[in-house]
Amino acid sequence: MTHSARDRWQGKLVLVTGGSSGFGTYIAQAFGRRGAKVLVNGRGEVRLNEAIQRLREEGCDAHAYAAHVR
Repeated sequence: MTHSARDRWQGKLVLVTGGSSGFGTYIAQAFGRRGAKVLVNGRGEVRLNEAIQRLREEGCDAHAYAAHVR
């Protein structure tokens, strides 16, 4: 990761829908590693909270919002 990639997302807020598993979690992780505050949305609270815990353990500033987005 280049220094400029981290600077670009540092302090920004990113909303990731479908982030409780799979590709959504990967996207949230990528933004979090680049310094963004990540708001992760998912339908299932248990899986969502597990994903948030993993992201936080990696040093990401991650927060959960459980809801169904249509």
